[in-house]
Amino acid sequence: MQILHRLVLISGILLFFFQGITHAELETVPMNKKVIVGTKPAPPFSFKNKNGIWTGISIDLWRNIANELGLEYEIKEYDLKGLLKAVKEGSANFGVAAITITPERETQFDFSHAFYHTGLGIAVSVKQKSNTFLSIAKQIFSLQFLGYLATLITTLLCVGSLIWMAERRKNPGQYRTGTKGILDGLWWSAVTMTTVGYGDTVPKTPLGRFIALVWMYMAIIIISFFTAGIASSLTVSQLDSGVKSFDDLNDVVVGSLEKSTTTQYLQKKNIHPKTFNSVLDGLKALAKGEIDAMVHDRPILQFYANAELKGKVNVIKALFNPQSYGIAMPANSPYRETINNQLLKRWTNEEYWKKLTGKYLGD
Repeated sequence: MQILHRLVLISGILLFFFQGITHAELETVPMNKKVIVGTKPAPPFSFKNKNGIWTGISIDLWRNIANELGLEYEIKEYDLKGLLKAVKEGSANFGVAAITITPERETQFDFSHAFYHTGLGIAVSVKQKSNTFLSIAKQIFSLQFLGYLATLITTLLCVGSLIWMAERRKNPGQYRTGTKGILDGLWWSAVTMTTVGYGDTVPKTPLGRFIALVWMYMAIIIISFFTAGIASSLTVSQLDSGVKSFDDLNDVVVGSLEKSTTTQYLQKKNIHPKTFNSVLDGLKALAKGEIDAMVHDRPILQFYANAELKGKVNVIKALFNPQSYGIAMPANSPYRETINNQLLKRWTNEEYWKKLTGKYLGD
């Protein structure tokens, strides 16, 4: 009988112990306390909808976790600097947006397990084609076009002067003296280059004919290069910015978000971007041609490119500097383990995650 009593006692202790493990998550966290959730505009992870209600991948994920845990919360908006400061100082219990997990930030506050993995992307402007007279005139009178034109005129003038010097004494009827004679030579070099050859001025001296022979063959080559240059000058505004990868950023004006990990990353790569207060401000500047590329988290760029700036900016396929998003919490937060368990449960639920992200990013 004593053995039976002992077995019952041990069983009771073990049952109590395992029940304690099951409910430990809820017992170690102050669930009856209203918590402050800091966020910032970072579509499609956190943004206000038309009704002024916060939504997005991160916000919906948080709401789902909070509802399951029975947490009462209040969402407060910050800019990036203010959000990180609020979490660090504890005035915000959670930072929920698109907050990149970095070693530097890990020394200031805690992070949950990563719930989204991505990287930096590059947005470029979509050039608008135009056939208006004004648009064509701007291209024709561009510095590049005028440079080609100046080179051609200089070449014609040099050849014209050479033929004039060779012909002026023995062919004064066609190559007059002084400035008029040089203009005669310029006329001859121009009609010869275009293969028109009116025949009103014809070299008669051996030296003049030699110059003419050389010039005719040179003109074929020069006119080909000149035509290609003109075509390039006239069509350059119809092409994209030329940014195809990260390496191309060294040769263009780059934009990024002020005081962000993106800006720090670019500066370490010796790229000094023009910074903006918001990603949207940067993309609007990109659409206006004030910068050549905007660098930020790729899904955020893609969201804007498919929404407010559709048809004006495009996100190229390049993806670099891999990074992960997590929920930020003050150091030694009592909620950390609970939140991690909740995230792991959802992370392994493929159907849940596809539904959550698909709502904002599509399939």
